[in-house]
Amino acid sequence: MIDLVRLLQELIRCPSITPTDAGVMDIVQKELTALGFSCERMVFGSGKDETQNLYAKKGSGSPHLCFLGHVDVVPVAGQNWDYPAFEGVIRDGRLYGRGAMDMKSGIACFIKALEGFSFNGTVSLLITGNEEDIPTYGTPAVLNALQDRNENWTAALVGEPGGTQQTGAVIKTGRRGSLNAKLTVTGKSGHTGYTHLAVNPVEALCDILNEVRKPLDNGSVHFEPSTLSVTTIDVNNPTPNVIPGTAFAKFNCRFNDCHSVDSLTELLRARIDPIAKKIGVSYVFETECMADVFFCTDKKFPALVKEAIKEVTGIDTIESTEGGSSDARFMVKYCPVLECGISGQGMHGANESVALCDLETQTKIYRRILEKFFDEKSP
Repeated sequence: MIDLVRLLQELIRCPSITPTDAGVMDIVQKELTALGFSCERMVFGSGKDETQNLYAKKGSGSPHLCFLGHVDVVPVAGQNWDYPAFEGVIRDGRLYGRGAMDMKSGIACFIKALEGFSFNGTVSLLITGNEEDIPTYGTPAVLNALQDRNENWTAALVGEPGGTQQTGAVIKTGRRGSLNAKLTVTGKSGHTGYTHLAVNPVEALCDILNEVRKPLDNGSVHFEPSTLSVTTIDVNNPTPNVIPGTAFAKFNCRFNDCHSVDSLTELLRARIDPIAKKIGVSYVFETECMADVFFCTDKKFPALVKEAIKEVTGIDTIESTEGGSSDARFMVKYCPVLECGISGQGMHGANESVALCDLETQTKIYRRILEKFFDEKSP
């Protein structure tokens, strides 16, 4: 019998900060092997970028349900924890530790849900060690390799935390895209006592950012409005009576399906250019797409998951597209995919923790999803 709490504690006790493995994948592989899964370690990258991935598979044929998860976690540096972040301490019905929410709990619950489960078809798990950073050698690399083998999936379930409400209240059927941008403005340096002889890039940058930060859209049928957050403004000017020559800012856009990466970039550039020309500064505008927007258009799989949650918890689950990105954005290219995980309060923060009762609930939800998926889809 799998001890769910013990398993999660073991996973947390591995300080698997992206992309460090710290032995955590060995634990997952051991548990899945004991359940009859064939496990393949898929390693991509080298040196500091080396990423451990695991693809585990049991059964054959259709239907094929794939569970996606990640064992890497964000750092704890600079956070004040009441308990050691990598010990899995239990206090007052909660288990504390980095990854307790995001998302070692989801992996532990899914493994427990598989215990003693018989089915006709295929269940697989794609577990990566690089989701919290740029995932070049994580899920995308694994999916590319599996596609070369003609691997096919009927549907996929991502075990990411579902939100700040109670477990089962929300599933994610899509996510906004993420676009990073850097804007460097160049003016003319000079003495602060002779401002008419200089062109201040800091002031120009502030004017441009005020324009850039205006609403990007009013939202769409499936998504809330796109947002833009300025994350840094830098000048590196140590002298108070010198107007600097350059200044730059970085910002991040979370964009919905009103935009593509190209159209959003052009929209931002159209807001920057007139002000830069009016003030008389030059600029360099650089963008990088971290995640594209996606939405699961399939209706049957979300309905099945919502029914399963209702049967276990009595909750009328809502479909949502809010929050950050996840590896679902890669899997949606191959099959219907959605996110269903434990309540996500406190993830990435100090004293990240999970209620023990929520672990039991999420395990029951996963088990019911498995039962309904194979009962309804098996020949």
